[in-house]
Amino acid sequence: MHLTKYPQRGGWSHRDLFRLAHPKLKKEALPENLLEYEQLYHFAVKGDLKTRKRNLSKEDAELEQPASKYSALQMDIELGSRALDLVETVLALKHEKDEAKVVEAIKKHNLVREHLPTEMLNSVAVWQALLEKMPMTAMIRNLGKMQSIDALTGKYRDIVISKLTNEGELKRAKIHPIQIGQALEDAFYKSFFNAPPTNKRYCFAFDVSGSMTCLISGTMLSCRGASAALSLVSLKNEKTVECVGFCDNLVELPFRGDWTLSKIEEYMDRLPFGATDCALPMLWAKEKKKEFDVFVVYTDCETYFGEVHPYQALRDYRESSGITDAKLIVMGMTATDFTIADPEDAGMMDIVGFDSAVPTLLHDFVTGKL
Repeated sequence: MHLTKYPQRGGWSHRDLFRLAHPKLKKEALPENLLEYEQLYHFAVKGDLKTRKRNLSKEDAELEQPASKYSALQMDIELGSRALDLVETVLALKHEKDEAKVVEAIKKHNLVREHLPTEMLNSVAVWQALLEKMPMTAMIRNLGKMQSIDALTGKYRDIVISKLTNEGELKRAKIHPIQIGQALEDAFYKSFFNAPPTNKRYCFAFDVSGSMTCLISGTMLSCRGASAALSLVSLKNEKTVECVGFCDNLVELPFRGDWTLSKIEEYMDRLPFGATDCALPMLWAKEKKKEFDVFVVYTDCETYFGEVHPYQALRDYRESSGITDAKLIVMGMTATDFTIADPEDAGMMDIVGFDSAVPTLLHDFVTGKL
């Protein structure tokens, strides 16, 4: 496997190692394996294979090597060698263009990414075939790539989740938590293409109170982290997005699509906090004559409001801006029960709690599918 997987590492080839080590074939191999080892040594040094002796015509066999040089057992072992089958397959794949044949070879010989031609590494089917028996470290290292080509769907997504949550596998692979965190964050950024733009103008309003650091039930994700992740997708994909932070007052936030999750969270961690007034984003937009199609308010369970109710603030904004179909979404990520939206207004929605269905719910509401 390593002979085919790594033709060279760090500037050293197998040929270099053979030249320095001077291995003695007759001392290293059992007599019956001599011919098989000769072929493998030839591949290590020359990069190709000779035709197997049993597959040569009688005339070619006599020309290449006297028939008496190898025993019938040696030639039988060479003919049935799984190691030589692997080498022949890898050599044949160098110029293979048929995706189905590459997938078949991966499944038959347990090939890995390094065995494959570069042009095949953008194939969803190829990566899904690799993933089925991919070692933990390799999977983590390639999460971003697989996510970027949309290979992690259905059962393949489940394979990744199963491995990442298997304590035994993580322990055996000696995976450091930092490696997992970095790989998942890389995959997150590369998955943005899965969220097509809505071409709406957004105001994202973040509750910056201290309670936003609490965890969402059943997860290890904080309310602040979840709101940062959701907003970053739109900051990256949408043309018009402005962000504000609010508690009992409001501050404009400089977030952009090229920021990272950690940068957004660290920025919000430094902001002062107080009581939560969910009407402030619409009041601010009205005062500043901002033009937004959608207001998204991210909070935990604090849905307090001051003198003006949020739904009234949205109505006032619609009237003053002329954007009569402006929408309001309030996300209470740790709440179990609250009501801010006017149930008679199809342009307002409350989301109670948080799970993986929320991004699709947001998209469908904004685009009028709900």
